[in-house]
Amino acid sequence: MRALLLFTFLIPISFSLKCVKIFLTPEVHFHAENNCRAISGTLVTIKNAIDNRAILNLASSAGISTMSLGLYCFGNNTSGCFWDDGSGSPISYNNFQTSNQFDKTGRGVVMSVSNTFGTNQGKWLSVNCYDGVNTFSSYPYMCETPPTQPMSGCKHNYNGYCYTTSKQIGNQKYDGNFAKTFNWIDGTTWDFHYMNPLNFQKGKCLVMDLENYGLWSQVDCDQKMEFLCKRKILADTAPTKKSYEAPGILLDASNCNSTLYLVPGSISSYGYPDFTTPPTYCSWRLVALGPYRMGIYFDFWATYSALTIYDEYGTDIGQFVGTYNRTPFARYTPFNMATITFRPKSGPNVDRGFHAVVLPL
Repeated sequence: MRALLLFTFLIPISFSLKCVKIFLTPEVHFHAENNCRAISGTLVTIKNAIDNRAILNLASSAGISTMSLGLYCFGNNTSGCFWDDGSGSPISYNNFQTSNQFDKTGRGVVMSVSNTFGTNQGKWLSVNCYDGVNTFSSYPYMCETPPTQPMSGCKHNYNGYCYTTSKQIGNQKYDGNFAKTFNWIDGTTWDFHYMNPLNFQKGKCLVMDLENYGLWSQVDCDQKMEFLCKRKILADTAPTKKSYEAPGILLDASNCNSTLYLVPGSISSYGYPDFTTPPTYCSWRLVALGPYRMGIYFDFWATYSALTIYDEYGTDIGQFVGTYNRTPFARYTPFNMATITFRPKSGPNVDRGFHAVVLPL
């Protein structure tokens, strides 16, 4: 894979410090984002005009004519566009070409670096990522990673923290003194988890399964396992976590008939877990940001109704009907988009519906 040297630049007005790397070999959006993910980064994001100019100048100096951005659109206006790093929509700033903002068949977003599309340099355009016959549009791209500061003796340095493996520091022992509810032992807010929905074992400690998408499971605290230690290096380099909300109005906790539902989250038959509600037709359009597929974990199923999962291009990748009771099971999507339909069917038992947790993988 051809790549240029690592560039760093400081934007003092926007307080934006980025480490970026340019890849000249064209890739489709999904593969480009995967390559960025492999170096602990994401496709480049642009949050203001100064960033836009800096990125344009770097891409131009590398001889790039058109470059992929870390922005993906699920509709034909900016409210349906989301940055791959999970920081939300380009509401406060975007640089789409006014005369032709969106290709209605496209979802990826590129920057015109050398006026390739007959527009001004630095303008953004949505492009068709798929033409229906397995042909994808590919472009050079730029990855960005958060900055950090060198620390003597630190082998794993990322985003202002030094990480040390258990093999580096020898045998350690935990006292098992954990609260009944999970908390980070450094006192930071418990605002994210990645629990395996189909793992039902109990314990006061958590482990990460490195062979199962990094999902977490509960275990007894006296089990000996490999671990990582985390030490802060630079106080102000960690990015502020931002939240985002999917557009549209959700009817209830089932998220039934969602026009666009950003995962992680859960879906269920309408009214679940109120089993007195009769089965109702529901559909969900599920979306994961960035280079993620989705895992759909069905942790409850007691219905004769028909549920079908379609991938981004309408291919049936799973249909479930006819069996009333199913043990917990999972299905995985090949892309970062999927559609699910749930059609009522009657049977001899009381229909209790279904519930599933959906995670980006």
